Amino acid sequence: MKRLLISIFVFALSFGAQHYLIAQDTKDQITIGDDGVMRWTKDNTEVTGFGVNYTVPFAYAYRNGKKMGVDLKAAIDQDVYQFARLGFDLYRVHVWDTEISDTLGNLLNNEHLDLFDYLLAQLKQHHINAIITPIAYWGNGWPEKDEDTPGFSHKYGKANCLTNPEAIKAQENYLHQFVNHVNPYLGKAYKDESMILAFEVCNEPHHDGTPAEVTTFVKKMKDAIRQTGCTKPVFYNVSHKIQLADAYFAAGIDGGTFQWYPTGLGFQKELGGNMLPNVDRYPIPFDDVLKKNHAARFVYEFDAADLSKNYLYPAMARSFRTAGIQLATQFAWDPTFTAPYNTEYNTHFMNLLYMPKKALSLMICGEIFRTIPLYTDYGVYPDNTTFGPFHVSYENNLAEMVSDEKFIYTNNTTSQPPAPEKLKLIAGWGNSPLVEYEGTGAYFLDKVGDQMWRLEVMPDAVQVNNLFGRNSLDKVVAVVKQESRKMKFNLPGFEDEFSVENKDGRDSIIKSKTKDKTISLRPGIYLLMGSKYVKDYALMLEAKKAFKFTEFLSLPSAPTHSYVYHDDIAPWLANQDYTIWANVVTPLKNPEVNVRFVQEDGGLDLDFKMEQIGPFQFKTIIPGKYIDNDEHMVYQYQIETHQDSTIYFSSQASKYDVAPVRYSYTYLKYNQAQHAIYLFKASSDFEGSNFNWLPSFQNEKSFEKSTPDLPAIRTSINIKLDSLGNVDNENKNGPRIGDYTLRHYFADQLIGRERDVLKKKVLALNAYCPGGKKCPVQVSIIMKNGTGFGITFDVNDTDQLYYILLDELKPVPVVLMPRPYPTFLPYYSAVKPGEHLDMSQIESMEISIGPGIPKENWKKPEDVFIKSVWIE
Repeated sequence: MKRLLISIFVFALSFGAQHYLIAQDTKDQITIGDDGVMRWTKDNTEVTGFGVNYTVPFAYAYRNGKKMGVDLKAAIDQDVYQFARLGFDLYRVHVWDTEISDTLGNLLNNEHLDLFDYLLAQLKQHHINAIITPIAYWGNGWPEKDEDTPGFSHKYGKANCLTNPEAIKAQENYLHQFVNHVNPYLGKAYKDESMILAFEVCNEPHHDGTPAEVTTFVKKMKDAIRQTGCTKPVFYNVSHKIQLADAYFAAGIDGGTFQWYPTGLGFQKELGGNMLPNVDRYPIPFDDVLKKNHAARFVYEFDAADLSKNYLYPAMARSFRTAGIQLATQFAWDPTFTAPYNTEYNTHFMNLLYMPKKALSLMICGEIFRTIPLYTDYGVYPDNTTFGPFHVSYENNLAEMVSDEKFIYTNNTTSQPPAPEKLKLIAGWGNSPLVEYEGTGAYFLDKVGDQMWRLEVMPDAVQVNNLFGRNSLDKVVAVVKQESRKMKFNLPGFEDEFSVENKDGRDSIIKSKTKDKTISLRPGIYLLMGSKYVKDYALMLEAKKAFKFTEFLSLPSAPTHSYVYHDDIAPWLANQDYTIWANVVTPLKNPEVNVRFVQEDGGLDLDFKMEQIGPFQFKTIIPGKYIDNDEHMVYQYQIETHQDSTIYFSSQASKYDVAPVRYSYTYLKYNQAQHAIYLFKASSDFEGSNFNWLPSFQNEKSFEKSTPDLPAIRTSINIKLDSLGNVDNENKNGPRIGDYTLRHYFADQLIGRERDVLKKKVLALNAYCPGGKKCPVQVSIIMKNGTGFGITFDVNDTDQLYYILLDELKPVPVVLMPRPYPTFLPYYSAVKPGEHLDMSQIESMEISIGPGIPKENWKKPEDVFIKSVWIE
């Protein structure tokens, strides 16, 4: 019993802290060996770290927190708690120097700096280390207009800061003062603070000078830090303008910093398709430069942007470890007070409360960094979906860690831990062999003794709008709600009965026995004790007295409005039932939700009741008898909640919105299943296509719409290329690639047509080249396993329809789309070619200009109009 009490006490101080490396209080706490590996000086073990970027002390987050009346220190407390709950042990931010400096580089001791100092103190209290980038060069406006800030970056701008002598002096002065700054909450200067592991000089500098000029600049910045007596590693960004890699290291820096956005940025809605081939590897073309200079490696930013799915992060972490990366931080954590709106960086979205599955995925990444040895290579997709105790699945939208001591999963799983009695941590979403939970939030079980667990249940999270669109504080995209949900525990020692007691005061539940291992619980923290405690009441009392803690998560208040979210995806097919799905959140426990279905020409005006099939999930079926075979027939429907006249009150005593909430009308045209199935149609699909939209990528290009009969409809897209194989300004010594590709995801348009797809025999292209020219256009179909099959059509100015039998399509290289950043990352997928095209597995297509064009013709312009691609 004494040993039990000690373990409970240790856990109460900080859950799981004993599992994570904490910065050591030595002057030279980190050494970098000839192999470029950072090691703790104290015991020569490898330094690893994983966490997030987070910006509350600065810029948009600070400004809007003030507008919203948020106590920013309390907000920091809550977000840092979430970091610790997920096991993060690293933090990074590019400090908005423009808010804490003047034009001469003098440090301003203002509220921004005070909040940053407070944040660092809170991180240290939770055993989270930091790498700080003192200079951002950014204005403070994004996603709003920049304010008139006092700093040198505002005066000079990024480009001048890299070359102007006065701006350089200001930066030297600023860096000297910054690393000498004493954090009043910790009582030490940054240069001496053990939780600060290293400094990255500046954020994404983008040099344009000569190698000698670049070396001189970087050396001045490094020396400004070193002259303070700081012995911490100094990093510099080397993933931009990689042709200058030797120049960066000639300045004497200790390591290079990298970023990775494998799904591009700014798509403004959820991306479709399997993205695992995009993250097979993180090859560094100048790896020899890193090795020659014994350079350490740190990923300062990465994200799977525009994805709410959760399977990708651990695969990225795996590839980072293969590339020799020891430290990484995701960009960026959404402060909890703005997370409902996802306004800070709308292409990213991360928060434990509002995105629980993705947050659990990041938790697994931290375990990967602490488990997978450096430079371990697991091959390419699909052979690398299982690595060590980790597994990822695109098909199941699942990432998981299954080991003797830890069981973490991001979605429903059937995986069975090898030794449940040895487990110390269970963290998950949904159902597993050990925990079954009907809610939509995350939960955490920490073992604190034999048959004794600390349970933390997070509130339900619900998507109520496009997460990645044009967001604002006037548009809620996700909500959380506290509901009582059933949980079933299949834990060792819980077979007969167990005890549940609430420990945070948010629920009065004290239950000594449970039925069928199942109990309904609200969000909160609970102490679970197995049958041996139930049978020995004295033992239970002694254990409960020992279980103490002082910190838990404050939960947002319940939503006071109704929200309806519906994304119409599948086509309407003649005489086939059509299912309408929606997420519905209302203040009522049992809301009535209906669909009004209208077809004016047919005289239909019907109401269909939506059935609740899960937490906040509703559906109804429009019978196929109401769906005509006229492809020009237009259907309308709206989703509506009905609430009674009762006035409901929240904890703030504000009145609930009791008016009906209507989903705006959606107009849908019938698409005949027995005729051609379009894979791409410019008139409707162009805005949903992923294309090389960043101007530094591969080719200069433009899109124009042809002159249509109806100005409101785009009948074709005009791809105009000045040339192929252009130099990449970020990687001037990289290979020239004579290709331009556009990808479109179409699998959602095949819902309900799967059998019809298997009957199709021909691939068709509607396209033409103007002005008497010819242009090779490759059309390829991509399967869910990442392999592609295609053909190159010789498109001319007289013919417009081109056909090929599906059986004649051949394996072709697949372009990784959307294009990743940095630009030195692979252009083509490494997935081995497929053996045959399986039409039951198709999900995307690519249109490529380049295959079939000889290298000597790459400098010639290309011009082609694409109207549609279909199978028949």
